[in-house]
Amino acid sequence: MERFVILLRGVMPTGKNKVPMARLREVMADAGYLNPRTWIQSGNLILDSGKSREATGEHVRELIHAQIGPELALAALTAEEIQETLDNNPFQQGYDQARVFYGFFTRPPEQEALDRIRDKEWTGCEARLGNGAVYMYIPMDYTKAPLNAGALEKLAGVPVTMRNANTLSKLVAMCGEG
Repeated sequence: MERFVILLRGVMPTGKNKVPMARLREVMADAGYLNPRTWIQSGNLILDSGKSREATGEHVRELIHAQIGPELALAALTAEEIQETLDNNPFQQGYDQARVFYGFFTRPPEQEALDRIRDKEWTGCEARLGNGAVYMYIPMDYTKAPLNAGALEKLAGVPVTMRNANTLSKLVAMCGEG
């Protein structure tokens, strides 16, 4: 069994991408996943699976679509991978940590896409690539920033799901519980 953190992309409390967390836990338990837990309404799921990362992610995606409705991209990670991402944050001293965001690709982008992200200039913002993640420093209102998940997705050619350090830290801590 391996414990995975599933980060759903684009989940909203209302609207077409609504995924009720109690229903999500129920669907995962009924499908045989052990210890399904969620945190806040933005699509954070932890579960234990006997399947590979890829098989788990694909099955979770299919279950959500078939039994809840939305068709969502997702990233399946281990707590160790998330902790490594947090530990390798290049925006430390001199940066407001509340304005640092972590983007996870839902599948690996092509090298040319990574090069486009690396070379892109973002007015007032910064993006740096990490191992399977992109770090973003966005000091302004996120909704008005030139750097956001949508802009990254256009360059990467794959969906990106974003979280802040507080959410990621909480998910890592939850992985250590029961």
